[in-house]
Amino acid sequence: MLRRSRRDHRLQQFVILSYEGLNVPNILRSVLIVCIQGLLLLCTGGLNAQSRADAQDRTELVNQITPKNIINIVLDDADYSDFGFNNYQLSQPDAITPNMDRLRRGGRLFPNYYAGCAYCSPTRVSVLTGCNPIRFGALQSWPAIENVEQGNLGNAGLPWNVPQLGIVMQGLGKKTGHFGKWHVGSALAIYRPSSLGFDEFGGYYPPAPTGTWSGTFNLHSSAWGSYAKDVDYLDEELTNMVGDFILRNAQEPQGFFVNFWPLTPHFPWAEPRDFDNSRTHFDLSTDRGRLLAMMYSIDLQIGRIVALVDSLGIREQTLIVISSDNGGQQTVRNISPYLYGTKGNLFEGGVKVSMIANWSGSIVANSTNYSVVSSYDLLPTLVDICAGAEPSALYPYMDGRSKKLAFFTNQTMHHDPVYSELQGSSIRTSDERAQLAYSVLIDDYRLTKAENRNPFAANAYVLNDLQADPTGRVNVSRTNPVIVDALKKILLQARVTTSRLPFPDSSNKQSLKIPFDPRFDICRREATFIVDVNASVTLSRAANILARSGSFHIDLLPNKSVRWTIVGTNAHGAPLQQKLSTAPLAAGVHRLIFTTQGFKDAGSYMHTQIYLDGRIAADTDNLPLQEQIFSFWSTVSGVTLGDVRLVLKNTSFYTLRLWPDEIQ
Repeated sequence: MLRRSRRDHRLQQFVILSYEGLNVPNILRSVLIVCIQGLLLLCTGGLNAQSRADAQDRTELVNQITPKNIINIVLDDADYSDFGFNNYQLSQPDAITPNMDRLRRGGRLFPNYYAGCAYCSPTRVSVLTGCNPIRFGALQSWPAIENVEQGNLGNAGLPWNVPQLGIVMQGLGKKTGHFGKWHVGSALAIYRPSSLGFDEFGGYYPPAPTGTWSGTFNLHSSAWGSYAKDVDYLDEELTNMVGDFILRNAQEPQGFFVNFWPLTPHFPWAEPRDFDNSRTHFDLSTDRGRLLAMMYSIDLQIGRIVALVDSLGIREQTLIVISSDNGGQQTVRNISPYLYGTKGNLFEGGVKVSMIANWSGSIVANSTNYSVVSSYDLLPTLVDICAGAEPSALYPYMDGRSKKLAFFTNQTMHHDPVYSELQGSSIRTSDERAQLAYSVLIDDYRLTKAENRNPFAANAYVLNDLQADPTGRVNVSRTNPVIVDALKKILLQARVTTSRLPFPDSSNKQSLKIPFDPRFDICRREATFIVDVNASVTLSRAANILARSGSFHIDLLPNKSVRWTIVGTNAHGAPLQQKLSTAPLAAGVHRLIFTTQGFKDAGSYMHTQIYLDGRIAADTDNLPLQEQIFSFWSTVSGVTLGDVRLVLKNTSFYTLRLWPDEIQ
């Protein structure tokens, strides 16, 4: 009981500290703290007697013990069928992963585990924050470089003042480590693992090799420093870092938490140097064969970690979780794939990746739970498992919910709609809405809006009945129009509400400075800013509506026109300032919508528009080519909202590009 009380106190302290960075008034912060303390009391003993009895009947065994250690392994682009424990379902099985198969037999399979997106960075964002990645503008991969270029998001990264998996685990007293891929922003120190809750970090310096994961790499480890090393297989060296971390922290009083995020089986598809193929007989002349060799090799490394845990006598104290960040790439999938869809689209094969959880002596061996579990459920689930109490205090600030009961019982748990979105095609087309892809999973139905590269054609809505067809291959939209219409409405609501970020009060009568937060940044490839402005005020000079120093500013001019000035580069990387202006506004209050959308293709410029009362009032397509910006500059300055001479109302900021009909 004393141990649980201490854990609850640490969780409470984490929540309070997390929100000290929100820059809210002291009174409001006090209210937040009181609410959080109350929620913690509720989840640790404040239930009424009957509720406590019901909960005890359901979870008595579950709450008797908690794991001292957690090893969370997330593979990179491992397809649902690349794991031996799923591969057997194919007509031509080929994957060999004996160590992971052994963990599956000794633990629990979650065949309905879904990645947060069909790309790596968004899913990893969801694992670290417990949130839908859309909340952070994560629609595709995030780079590790500081300057802004087309095809990357520049200073993108996670804000520190939201719940973070590493920080939570530190709050529970655990030593924390992250080894391998990060890929959720590292341009600034505040985005790196050491700032987001990890005591130790190990990885390699990009760029990735062009043809192999063998050779000399520039590596870095918190424990070993920076060094160059010739390796047979990069993930083997990363496994060495993980093993060293476990060895040094196995006797920590509160245990350890470690993320192991290897590069396997991401491109380049290349077997380790001197790979022994005498038992596996993979066709190493093909990309598929090389990928299978990579999977077999990472399986050996996972086996090394398990063997170390066994040798240290801490196996029964250690929870091991294995998943993938998205489905596999089309060109290297088995020729008889089980699921329709691949990495880069939101059909089943793009986001359904399966998960196993192994905790010897606590999780029933060779068991299966069919609950839908999303990658953003991991944070609250692991906190619940470790703290012995559901982390309800965190729920107002995250989308995930604890699925602890699914880990330890046969109960099929309910899940709120699982909503996903990705940017889609990198090439701009005449119909920009066709670029986007989004999907919602509710019970047995998945509705997916395809983007223009998909065989279903642009703006097509595909409905899958996953109970009748678990592979997601059959489109039943024509025979179920009522379901399609209902899910479309849910899709739209999720698209708008999930992407909306907290913003200051809806009515602002004076200038307000908002500290730097990467979420409030039009320099991402997609963003929407909405505000109501009273154009009746008399002005002698430009009045600020929204500004980020060195990046952009939006002004109401004395002639009542609105001007949006953006700093960026042209297609050749040279500095360029773009000015987008409306005609003079009539007296009265007007709804202004500022949208931006970008494309990775080298020939596509950023598309920026201003909508006035629902109609386009200014469009960069009307600017001369030499004035069109190829990429926006991003800065680490805060945002200044409003001017003392203006009254701004109904201010909203979204991390997606939205159209007027979607938000009115």
